[in-house]
Amino acid sequence: MKKEIFLLVSGLWISAAYAQVPVQSQEPPAVVTEMLEHGEKIVPREEVSHAQREFLWKGKTLDRSGIIRVESTPEYIQIPEAFLKHPSLKKLNDPTFVKNARKNEYVLVGKLDEGDERLNYVYKTSDSIVILTVWPYQRQGVKSTRFEEMLTQSVHGVPAALSLSHAPGMKLVLWKMGWKKGGKSYELYLNDNVDSNGKPEKTPRLIVEIAETLSKQFE
Repeated sequence: MKKEIFLLVSGLWISAAYAQVPVQSQEPPAVVTEMLEHGEKIVPREEVSHAQREFLWKGKTLDRSGIIRVESTPEYIQIPEAFLKHPSLKKLNDPTFVKNARKNEYVLVGKLDEGDERLNYVYKTSDSIVILTVWPYQRQGVKSTRFEEMLTQSVHGVPAALSLSHAPGMKLVLWKMGWKKGGKSYELYLNDNVDSNGKPEKTPRLIVEIAETLSKQFE
């Protein structure tokens, strides 16, 4: 599978580097091939086939607040901690401080380079770790295919997908916001906790605020 097109699926990227198909597979599933044929666009609801919609929403549900709930694994939920402890993380000697309108402070403590200009910025707050991934995908010859029905939020005036991943038996969950603007793709990750009814402590509005605060300097 050539690295020409990637898909935004509930804030999760499907690409040559981040494929959801087995590594040993020679060809992606037929439904994925069909989805790739949409090319660089936001695909309207009416252009999504039944098979494509089944693939898009497998293991996912959309709740009333526009959050895409995703069934996941403990390893995925703990991505922020894994980034912070990654041996290739380049820690900053002089951390950068960023504040949002609520006067919450985010401290940039390190960067993790995945290659192909895909950089992960690791921030810490008083109680959490926040990851912002910035990738100038168009400079890499990559095209973006997104699906209207999964873009339920807005960041800096552009459509965005917001997902909340959970794993069996865990109160810890993972927010992920994905959007693209100006030839760059952005992904925001941060953990949260849910109560016995599955309600998260943070709100979609707060996640959007964090996304806008941290990404503003990269636009």
